[in-house]
Amino acid sequence: EDRTAELRERERLYRSLVENVSQGSYIADRRGFFRYCNPAMGAMGGYATEELLGKSSFRLVAEEDRGWVMAAYAERIADPAVLHWACEFRVVAKDGRKFWVEQITHFVRDATGRVIEGRNLLRDITERKRAAEALQQARDERLRELERVRRRIATDLHDDIGSSLT
Repeated sequence: EDRTAELRERERLYRSLVENVSQGSYIADRRGFFRYCNPAMGAMGGYATEELLGKSSFRLVAEEDRGWVMAAYAERIADPAVLHWACEFRVVAKDGRKFWVEQITHFVRDATGRVIEGRNLLRDITERKRAAEALQQARDERLRELERVRRRIATDLHDDIGSSLT
């Protein structure tokens, strides 16, 4: 009885942690089909968790990223030495909007090295991507401005030297 009570308490704590974490969390079988999703996983894309269960996780990956994500996944599950995988890609929400996520996958393998399931954490990184893009645009604009100043100085020097020689 004490062991059963202890196991129930551990399960309650585990469920509390997984169900209430702010990051999307899901378990997929080796083919990438959802077996479990926490509420944050569904909410991230505007789905009820029941809408995802039994469906392919790859269907949420944006069309422009789906090919490389599926190929990279296949490579990693084929290599028994790979236990973890992290990547960034775009996801399509239920309403059609696209957003960036970072996914970290832990592969669970059997004694032969074959993947049984993937345990995944997903985080929306859209704001981080936007900030990085804005920073890059600012850097590019600064470099263009420096190039304009350099050309203006070079032209002025050229004209001044030409005038002096004349």
